[in-house]
Amino acid sequence: MACIQNRVIRDVIAVTESVSCAEAAHVMAQFGIGCVGVRRGKKLLGIVTGRDLLGCLTDGADARRTPVTSALRPDMPAVSAKASDQECARLMRRYRTGHLAVEEDGEIVGVISLLNLSDLVVEDREWNIKLLQSDLRDGRGQQLSQPITTIFNPHPCGGGFMALGD
Repeated sequence: MACIQNRVIRDVIAVTESVSCAEAAHVMAQFGIGCVGVRRGKKLLGIVTGRDLLGCLTDGADARRTPVTSALRPDMPAVSAKASDQECARLMRRYRTGHLAVEEDGEIVGVISLLNLSDLVVEDREWNIKLLQSDLRDGRGQQLSQPITTIFNPHPCGGGFMALGD
C-alpha cells in the first residue's frame, strides 16, 4: 500500500463561496480540472466536482444565479494526508467520486484525484517490480528455482502421480 502524502495537491484552485455554479464551472474548464475548492477567506470549506454541479442544477436551477455553496456535498468524503491508496479507492467507490478532500488537523489542506491515485499505484507497482528484479539478479531468488513438493507426493513435482493404496 502506498501513502498519498506526496501526491496531495495542496495548491487547490479555488473560488469564493459567493460565486455562481456557472462561474465555478468556467474556472474548471479554464484550468482543465475536475473540481474546484470553495473557500471563505483563506479557509477551504470543501470541494465541488463537475458531477456535484450537475446534480445541483438538475431541477432546472439557473447556474448563473445558484451559488456554488449549494453544490457542496453535506457528506463530502475526506481522507487524511497519511491515508493509503486503498483507503482512497474505497472512499471513491463508496461516494462515487473521482476527488477527495484531504484533511490535516480538521482542516482541508488539499485534494487527491483518481488520476493522482492511479499514478501513485502504478509507480508503487513499478518500484516493487524493480525490487523483485534486483533480488533475482542478486541471487536472492534462488529458492524460486527449487522443485516444488506437494502434500500428496513429498517428492518434487514432475514425477507423476502416486496412486493411493499401491
